[in-house]
Amino acid sequence: QDVHEHLVWPSLSHRFVATFFSNYVPLATDYAFNRISGLANKLDVKPFYQGGDNTGVVNLPDRVSHGNITFHEGVRSFSLLKYRLYDSLEEFSMSNLTVIVIMLDHQTSIPLVSWTFSDVLPIGWSTSDLNASGNEVLLNTLEFSYSEMLRIGFKA
Repeated sequence: QDVHEHLVWPSLSHRFVATFFSNYVPLATDYAFNRISGLANKLDVKPFYQGGDNTGVVNLPDRVSHGNITFHEGVRSFSLLKYRLYDSLEEFSMSNLTVIVIMLDHQTSIPLVSWTFSDVLPIGWSTSDLNASGNEVLLNTLEFSYSEMLRIGFKA
C-alpha cells in the first residue's frame, strides 16, 4: 500500500484491545470487546458579554468535560469485570479501576493511539433483548464513569 494512502485515508476497520486494571493488576478475562463508545472530551465555555456591544459574545474557556465510556461485549460465562460491576450495582461495593484502550493498525496490529482512563467506576449494565427466534450474539453493555482521560498518539 502506498505510504501516502496509508496516511491520508481513514481505516475502514478498527482493531483495538482494552485492559481493565484493579490495583495495577489486569483483569485477565476481560479484553475482547465488540465496540467501545464514549471516547470524547469537550471544552466547556462561558459566554462573556462585553459592555456596549449587544451583538457579540466572547466565549471564555471554562473546563474540559467528558461523558461516560461504554463497552459492548458478547455474553460469556465467566468475567471478572462483570462480577466487579455486579458488586458495584447490587451490593454497592465500590472500587475504582483503571482502563487502557489501544487502537491497533488494522494490517500490522501496531499500536496507533491509546487512551488511559483513571478512577473508572462501574455505573451501568444492560443486556440486549432475549430473542428465542433470533440468531445474534447476546451482548452486554457496560457503562463506566471516569475522572480523567489521557490520550497518547494522534491517529484518532
